[in-house]
Amino acid sequence: MHIPVLLKETIKYLNIKENGNYIDCTLNGGGHTKEILKKTNGKVLGIEIDKEIFEKIKKENIERLIPVNDNYINLKNIIKENN
Repeated sequence: MHIPVLLKETIKYLNIKENGNYIDCTLNGGGHTKEILKKTNGKVLGIEIDKEIFEKIKKENIERLIPVNDNYINLKNIIKENN
C-alpha cells in the first residue's frame, strides 16, 4: 500500500482551482492525484515511468485522470500528445 508523502501540505500549497487542470509527474499510487481530483472539476495528467505501477493505477479507471506511462523528462511532448 502506497502512502502519499506530505499529502495535506501538498494539497494546501497547490491552491487548487475549481476548474484547474494539473500534472502529477510522479503518479505512483495516485494519492496526490486523487486528492486533487476531489477539489477540482478539471483533469490530471498523471505520469508514471514504472510500467507495473502504471498498469495498476490505470486499472483503477480514475475519472478525469489521463494516465501516461513515460518519464517526466519528456513532459513537453507528453503535454502535446495529451492536450
